Amino acid sequence: MDGCYLLHFERPIYGAQHYLGWSTDIRRRVRLHLSGRGARLVSQALQAGIGVELVRIWPTFVRQQEYVLKRQTPKRYCPRCHPVTSTQGEDWLRRVQAALLARSSRIGG
Repeated sequence: MDGCYLLHFERPIYGAQHYLGWSTDIRRRVRLHLSGRGARLVSQALQAGIGVELVRIWPTFVRQQEYVLKRQTPKRYCPRCHPVTSTQGEDWLRRVQAALLARSSRIGG
């Protein structure tokens, strides 16, 4: 699945509490991040013992839309920082997170 995704750090690192990215394979890319082989900021957060969580996915967004989201401050789209009253998409996100965790445990990550 391709599109944009948002990672939330349980506490800020270097003034950032989010990482917003785009990938042609979000599941693979998030696995890379969580293994410490993705973006430097995410790797540094993990090394500092900061929890990293996938909190939002925009599955149909193209790369240009990633730039728009980044300019509009990723924090405003974070359901952890700004809880949404609607539960739309939460079940799907939980399934994706569970699949990522199951796969990383099988790989040994």
